[in-house]
Amino acid sequence: MVFSFCVIPFLDDLKWLIPLILVINGYRFISRNLEIILAFGLDVFDKTPKSNLNKFQRLKLAIYSYFEIYVYSISFYMMLIYDDNHTQFLILKSIQMSLSVGTLTNVAYSQGSPSGLDSWLQLFPFIQVFATLSLVVLSLSMYVSRNSNSYND
Repeated sequence: MVFSFCVIPFLDDLKWLIPLILVINGYRFISRNLEIILAFGLDVFDKTPKSNLNKFQRLKLAIYSYFEIYVYSISFYMMLIYDDNHTQFLILKSIQMSLSVGTLTNVAYSQGSPSGLDSWLQLFPFIQVFATLSLVVLSLSMYVSRNSNSYND
């Protein structure tokens, strides 16, 4: 994300970097979201934990992952909605997009972005929605509801 933010002011001169940064950020976005979905989803349905983390350490990890989703999503959305005519608000728009998708408050913001995402690109925000749902709905609710003995209190 920091690299993406540093490159944005110079994108007019470095246009060849846009596809490369988009691929790197896209790979990170998709792979990390899938990793979160699988790891937390499988952990919730596993009766015997495979790690020695207690319930509170698992909650802490889930919360860190929740905020991590926002950070890497910002850099991906920033490159996804990049438009030569709207660079002055690109960082702000990508932050708003990540926050609106991650909090499940306004997924439509990503659908009607000023840069006009192509119809197939509008599917990407739903990857973040599924990762967020896996943390909030599956993980946090199951961790809170489990008895203390199953997580080495």
